[in-house]
Amino acid sequence: MRSRKLISVLGLGAALLGPLVAATPAKAAPVTACDDGCTGSFSVTGAPETFTVPGGVSSLAFSVRGAAGGTSLFGVPGGLGAEVTGSVPVTPGETLTVLVGQAGSDGGSPTFGGGGSAGRYLASGGGGSFLFAPDGTPLAAAGGGGGGAMPRESYPNYDGPSAYGGAGAGAGSTGGSGRDLGYYIGYVDDVEPSGGTPSSGGHGGSTYTSAGGDGTGPAADGAPGVGGNGDGGDEYYRGGGGGGGYFGGGGGGWGESGAGGSGYAAPTVTNLSSQDGVRSGDGVVSLGWSRSATLVAVTTSPDGGSRENNEVTITATGSGRGGTPTGTMTFLSDGAGIDGCADRPVVDGAATCTTTALAPATHALSATYSGDLASAPATSSTSDYVVYPPLQVTTTSLPSGTVGWPYSASLAATAGKAPYEWQVTAGSLPTGLTLSTGGTLSGTPTHAADSTDFTATATDSLGTPYTATGDLSVSVAKAATISGVRVTHATVSATVAASAPGGGSPGGTVSFAVAGTPVGTATVLNSVATLAYTVPSGRTQQVAATYSGDDDFLASSASTARQDPSIAATVTGAPARTRAGWYRGRVTVRFSCATAGAPLTTTCPKPVTLDREGARQTVTRTVLAADGGADTVTVNGIAIDHTAPSVRLSGARTGAVYRGTAPRARCTAGDRLAGVATCTLTQSATPIAAGRVVHYRVTATDRAGNRRAATGSYTVLTR
Repeated sequence: MRSRKLISVLGLGAALLGPLVAATPAKAAPVTACDDGCTGSFSVTGAPETFTVPGGVSSLAFSVRGAAGGTSLFGVPGGLGAEVTGSVPVTPGETLTVLVGQAGSDGGSPTFGGGGSAGRYLASGGGGSFLFAPDGTPLAAAGGGGGGAMPRESYPNYDGPSAYGGAGAGAGSTGGSGRDLGYYIGYVDDVEPSGGTPSSGGHGGSTYTSAGGDGTGPAADGAPGVGGNGDGGDEYYRGGGGGGGYFGGGGGGWGESGAGGSGYAAPTVTNLSSQDGVRSGDGVVSLGWSRSATLVAVTTSPDGGSRENNEVTITATGSGRGGTPTGTMTFLSDGAGIDGCADRPVVDGAATCTTTALAPATHALSATYSGDLASAPATSSTSDYVVYPPLQVTTTSLPSGTVGWPYSASLAATAGKAPYEWQVTAGSLPTGLTLSTGGTLSGTPTHAADSTDFTATATDSLGTPYTATGDLSVSVAKAATISGVRVTHATVSATVAASAPGGGSPGGTVSFAVAGTPVGTATVLNSVATLAYTVPSGRTQQVAATYSGDDDFLASSASTARQDPSIAATVTGAPARTRAGWYRGRVTVRFSCATAGAPLTTTCPKPVTLDREGARQTVTRTVLAADGGADTVTVNGIAIDHTAPSVRLSGARTGAVYRGTAPRARCTAGDRLAGVATCTLTQSATPIAAGRVVHYRVTATDRAGNRRAATGSYTVLTR
């Protein structure tokens, strides 16, 4: 094998060896942007970093970019790192590990992320970048580029490119191979390093003096696949380091560049996209996710409103699938900020603000939430909250009442928070009245009073209530009365009652007078005063009662005219009475009655029938009224004669025989009771051989119309 030309560069220090992986994970990287979603960017820290999946997040988008290999002291760049993007399902709260590859550098030190070391004049490989599951298995890996090595100018007979490092590979790809310039000018025994594959580490390159290290892998347990170290027999021209990755790329032999590491994507990755050799400088890992909707609810204390200038505590509580929100809340009233209530920290999902800046009014309170890694920004709905001005009693006067009459008046107040609770705190109410807690003064006054003073206090419904007082008075007038007079056969009485508006039972005395003359005084008991006194009958009597009144009732008076009833009689007979005033049949006396105010104590008398004979018979009846009035009717001179008069022929005799001339015949009658009214004689003659037979009829009628007749004959002989 031909000897290789050596190039010496003065002034370079000793080789530096860097760690592959730090022992203790660092904290999660800061969030660089959150809008509809959030993006977390991780850069090189020299240690693994952790990322806890926010609440409510079930899918994580990622972009994993490996680091580029270093540029050698000769200015030959290393290979570019790969990029792998996609989405992976995750579980809220689980912790992922992020490892960001470090770019290679001249001077040969190994790089974080698995980049292999190199000689002092050449460059180390770039570290791969990784996203690991909680159990350390890789979810995604992007291979780092191999370190740069010798320039073309080192070989005058070679006109090809310099020994660039091999490119880092994406998922499913093989890393780029390193380069050996001697190989291209005829050192046929030289072997270029190969890139890491999806299933194995790259092989180290070899020259006539040395062989670079093989890449290792796969990445597991949170550790990368490591690129092979360069080798070369001396510390200056050891080959470029292999790039880290899922499987590390091979390290270069003397003067060779390193190969790139391979990439990886777990089977659960979706929307996979992969590019080889696109990243310069350090690697980077970016994670993105959608935030869960946040519900913000606003509550206030004291609940139900507050007094003016009192502290009001407003609390905004966030909730949602993103777990317990963090961040800040800003409180608003009617859409405008409240002094001292902006950007209040959210602790245990809630933020509070205590203020006295709310003026008396109804405020539409709301809160805006800043959002955090898991919970999206949100604005609450408005919640009306009232700050009440001081309570005032607006009733300044009350209507008067009247003894015995139902009373009702409402006390009123304004401002504060209704409903109000009322009570009497000084003085007293008129007897019979009470004040309800609702402010209604009601009841039935029992005693008159010119004025009763009291103080009414209203308390509103706030948790820390307002109170207000009003000095009031109520007057109660005496009840008017109305009297009525009643007369019986043995008493006079007066009914004394309260008249509307008024009520109750009056006391005191009543004085009575008849026809203007005082007749006595009686005490009112149970609204009635009764005096034992009989009002004379026989004419209309004016009976008056005067009530004196008392402390609670006004005086009154009344009167009534006591009038007698009337009774009349009607006499009928069958047959009717004769002109002489006699009846010869039954006589009936019928009565008709009329009242003059008070009812009769008995019914009108029944008819009286007379059948007994006699002259100057009399019928008398009397009616009495309940008020003592009376009337009597008397029917005199009723004459009844049922017996017919006696009658006979006088002068001539019945059955007698007279020769020549008969005595003069006459009608003779008699009646012992009514007397004879008429006595008539009628005769007729019937010739006979010797003379004539005289037939007669005598008829007598008495003054009552009774009639009796007698007949007969006598004979007068003329031969």
